[in-house]
Amino acid sequence: MRPASRFLVLVLLGVLLSATSPAVASCAAGAGPAGSATIFLGVAGTTSGGYTTMQVEEVWAGRDLPSSVRVLSGQTQANVSSSNDADLERGARYVIGADAKLRTNACSIAPADDATSLRPDHVRAPIAGTDDVGDPASSRPVVVAALALLVTIAAVAGVVRVRSRR
Repeated sequence: MRPASRFLVLVLLGVLLSATSPAVASCAAGAGPAGSATIFLGVAGTTSGGYTTMQVEEVWAGRDLPSSVRVLSGQTQANVSSSNDADLERGARYVIGADAKLRTNACSIAPADDATSLRPDHVRAPIAGTDDVGDPASSRPVVVAALALLVTIAAVAGVVRVRSRR
């Protein structure tokens, strides 16, 4: 076998082997919830469509949160994943670092047991209420209903206008 052929075989083997290995998130040194716009301690619930429902126990930083929020922890497209997706185990406690829209990733989350040293002196309880925050799909029914109402009003106004001209 010629040297060029050996080289090509080795490159091909390397590509094939690397394509079958699992992806691993490469977080920067010192990554974690610290420095995020919103930081809270909570228990993971169900995950669906890239969103994980979290029961908020304490708010450590950022805006006030209700007792239940949905954080974007993965991809919203079906059958798509990323090495930065956060795999949150249902029932487990986590310290979640998220942006203002409650998007997070594997590098911004720490198991609660590992993050107790990060707990600030002043934490807040979640605000009263059970409204989920963070899932843009949760506001879609209201928008759709409002648009349907506007279309209906416009249609009725059009019919009234046509009939009044007769």
